[in-house]
Amino acid sequence: MKKYWKNDNIKKNLFVGAFLITFYIVLNNLSDVADAVTWLFGIFSPFILGGAIAFILNVPISKLEKHMFQKPKYQNEKWAGRRRGLAMVIVILLTLVAIVAIILIIVPELSKTIVNLAQQIPEGIEKLSKWLVKSTKKYPEVSEKIQNFTKNSEKAINTALSFLSSKGSSIISGGFDVITGILSSVTSFFISFIFSIYLLGNKDKLSLQAKKIVYAILSEERADKLMRIARLSNRTFGNFISGQCLDAFMLGCEFILVLSILQMPYALLIGILCMLCALIPILGSFIGLAIGALLILLISPIKALIFIIVFTALQQFDANFVYPHVVGSSVGLPGMWVLMSVTVGGSLFGLVGMLILIPVASVLYTLFREHVYKKLAEKDVDPDKYLTVPEKEEGLLESLKKVKIGGKRSEKKAGNADDMIDDDDDYDDGEDDDDDSDDDDEVKSAEEIMEDIKEEIGITPMAKNTGAPAKKRKKR
Repeated sequence: MKKYWKNDNIKKNLFVGAFLITFYIVLNNLSDVADAVTWLFGIFSPFILGGAIAFILNVPISKLEKHMFQKPKYQNEKWAGRRRGLAMVIVILLTLVAIVAIILIIVPELSKTIVNLAQQIPEGIEKLSKWLVKSTKKYPEVSEKIQNFTKNSEKAINTALSFLSSKGSSIISGGFDVITGILSSVTSFFISFIFSIYLLGNKDKLSLQAKKIVYAILSEERADKLMRIARLSNRTFGNFISGQCLDAFMLGCEFILVLSILQMPYALLIGILCMLCALIPILGSFIGLAIGALLILLISPIKALIFIIVFTALQQFDANFVYPHVVGSSVGLPGMWVLMSVTVGGSLFGLVGMLILIPVASVLYTLFREHVYKKLAEKDVDPDKYLTVPEKEEGLLESLKKVKIGGKRSEKKAGNADDMIDDDDDYDDGEDDDDDSDDDDEVKSAEEIMEDIKEEIGITPMAKNTGAPAKKRKKR
């Protein structure tokens, strides 16, 4: 019986069969599986949220930690722990201060806005209807429909107010339920925050334990590939988060400044809302536009139109000049795939899917792109057949900067194109090494580019004009 288990084909067939059976069972009991996943997610949601908070806070902590106490006398294990603790304290305090400041700014503004809206909705609807009727005098049918809509909307508002006054007791009981839900959410967030601090304080130890488990379970070759994908994912997610936050902050400041200069109502509130909505790629700008235009529309339709024009101008400036430099280079994903990732992620997982699927797609895009380049180099295809003019001008090696052969593993696995792994020092800060930045400045021909790639990944090209094949790469 033991010799059958040593047969790789039998193992693969059993694995495929077990996977197909499991997949069939899941499809037949999809609702029960969804309920079980929801139940498990509800139990582990504070810890999942804590991991997400720790990952987000780790980006500024890692950058700050590397720039603190750079003198040689501080480069020891004792000061390494102190740097980590001090960086954590600074980032956490700044985060709490930012959250409190946003709450102190938004809550009073929101309360004022709600009161003003309650007072101005009837008047605003009347002003808007008069403006529309005046603008559509040449079209009496449209004007009549607008007047009917205004009368119906006023009746609807009065009906809603009378309903609220008659259902006061049920509203109060519902309010208690809302307060209970808020307290439960605050408690879960507090647990998540404490858990994130624990993760940040022990991230080196936890990372080492995870590596031990991976190398203990998998073969060394597969473990190397998995660790490289993990480093690439960590770097991509970190760059995306830092770039997205910086771009959102800059865009929010632009809105606050420009709207204040134009003396627009709710300038501070709309600016902060646009900053928060800008954290959602692509679709966030439309959410900010809709909220801001609706708030200003009830006060002045002309100012609402001006706001739409200003919003479009600032959004185009950010999309064409700021975003490509701040976020585009860090993620490395073309715009078409970004739009597809946002759409698919939002359809599957909502807001969380929009945020997560862009870095995931970037990782998959990078891995597949590298695989294609390696296969082209192995087959010794003429570069002029597939390289575009921009790729020839900037050098194809520029796209493979992050693909390097690790120090120790290159000695054991030289010549193996599948063992290209990132340096271990890159995964914390997401920054590329500067050692190779000067090597690719000059314009290279397509043949020179491919020769560099082959030399980089250890592939010997076919001998040309001699009729003799090149030496085959040694297999392990």
